[in-house]
Amino acid sequence: MEEYRIIHSKQYWYPTQFIRDNLITANILTHQTSNSIHNSNKTRASYLLLCVVSGKLYLEQYAQTFTITAGQGVFINLNDAYTYYSDTAEGAEFYTLSINGKPLEGIVQTLSSNEFFPLAFNFRIMKAAILKCFDILSARETQFEYTLSMHLYQLILEISSPYLASIQKSSGRSNSWFIRKIEMFIFRHIEDKITIQMMADALQLKPFHVSRLFVEHFHITPTQYVISSKISHSKKLLTETSLSVGQIAHSLGFSDQSHFCKTFKRCCGITPLKYRQHRELT
Repeated sequence: MEEYRIIHSKQYWYPTQFIRDNLITANILTHQTSNSIHNSNKTRASYLLLCVVSGKLYLEQYAQTFTITAGQGVFINLNDAYTYYSDTAEGAEFYTLSINGKPLEGIVQTLSSNEFFPLAFNFRIMKAAILKCFDILSARETQFEYTLSMHLYQLILEISSPYLASIQKSSGRSNSWFIRKIEMFIFRHIEDKITIQMMADALQLKPFHVSRLFVEHFHITPTQYVISSKISHSKKLLTETSLSVGQIAHSLGFSDQSHFCKTFKRCCGITPLKYRQHRELT
């Protein structure tokens, strides 16, 4: 028996054909919680932002199962078969934002042709921007469609920019498939304790082969690359969120705060707290 309870405003809007042809628009925004949700319905939208506040959701698409945990979000292409559901014991609290509009097609085509759907992103960073859509659609002020479209376009660019940048960087390189795939694997699993074996399994290669390709293309070991990526992401969290240093350490898979601080100082020359304080002054 499905349990489905809305715990926040659920906004509906049915845009005209003119709006769909010329703007990016959202027609359904929800904030909900469930102990047993299973959704694979057809919608009026072409794309969906699915963001988990607590618990976890499972997404099945392209013959794979993706786990979306608290603080994570995914951008999904609804034109391809999909289904998402929650753990019946743990349940989930999550937001959904259904999006469509022809101005999105160029971005989506580029991402789709490079097999980058579903796109992972950090919901903690994007939460304020996503909730802004609720406010715009709820108020329905004069010509709100244009305000909403500008906001959504910026939101989609924020989410997709790491993927688009990876495509751009790798387009002229030899073995760009490896660079593109490994950059996106690290991006999607930045909060996990990433091992060489995990990367090898994802690329369907032997661990020694992965190590050789890392040295060949990045001139560092896989472990050094993972640490560098985590530290780079931690800088974004330090400057763009109010998460504590301990919370950031935990979210990036460090064994403890001390380990994170030592690693950060070794890479950057200062502690995470001093880095945050310095950025606040600039």
